[in-house]
Amino acid sequence: MSKIDIFNLSTSEAVFPVKTQALVTPSGLPIDTHKAVVRFDKDGTNPRTIGVVGKDYKVLTNEDQFSSIEHSIVANMDKDMMEGVQVETNTSLDGAWTERQYIFPRFAQELKTSSGFKTNVGFRLIAWNAYDGSSSAALISGLIDFFCHNGTIMGTAIDRSSRRHTKNLTANHFDNQVKIGIATVQGEVDRLRALSVTPMSLNDADEFLAKHFSERRSAQLLARVETEIETRGDNLFALHSALTYFGSHNSDEFGVRDTGRDTTAKTLHTRSEAVAKIMPSLYSLAA
Repeated sequence: MSKIDIFNLSTSEAVFPVKTQALVTPSGLPIDTHKAVVRFDKDGTNPRTIGVVGKDYKVLTNEDQFSSIEHSIVANMDKDMMEGVQVETNTSLDGAWTERQYIFPRFAQELKTSSGFKTNVGFRLIAWNAYDGSSSAALISGLIDFFCHNGTIMGTAIDRSSRRHTKNLTANHFDNQVKIGIATVQGEVDRLRALSVTPMSLNDADEFLAKHFSERRSAQLLARVETEIETRGDNLFALHSALTYFGSHNSDEFGVRDTGRDTTAKTLHTRSEAVAKIMPSLYSLAA
């Protein structure tokens, strides 16, 4: 497969050599049930184990997965829409988990709330891969709010596509998901527009949050809703923005605990997926 330079994959932190190695017990006996995933620096030095996986685990390298997705983007998206594409790479656990986001500003569409606030939302694709033995390779579609860069994973419109690392996993598994995302993104924008003109009180927000979060987290999110209302007005889009802010920001309000193991990117991704699961409930309240 040929390289596509516009995404700068080969020079990104997503790409590094990786291979599996046999495991042995402290006494030197072979372990037949598992193997280690070992990464190296780009020059082939500094080996370190980043995962222990089952014996049937199939390594799908970051380079193969993301390169296949990037070829699919080029094959299925209008050239004009790709102009100015922004690519962001995030890693956790020394590369055991890697995410690539593809943001397309040319898609930007205006969103106007009931208070007169205006912002633009853009299309993005989010792909990730892991070598930890417990996470799937996956691709989902979403939108991003260019006013404050809140990221939201699409809820009901687009199915998440994920695959375990088994012998049937191939790099081109996600081609169809790219096509689905491009074809149905407009429906998600329409959902946000419905939220932006549907009235909401703080009591409404409090009731919604209490159904989906702990008492402590609900209180934190309600405070964020108040902040969002100051800008976006008394509408459901303010609640939506508070949720996506929580899912995409390591902030004073929603800090990621420092464990010393470089977990921020994966933690934010996990939050974002949790927010995505409750979005259908929020959309159902829209006018």
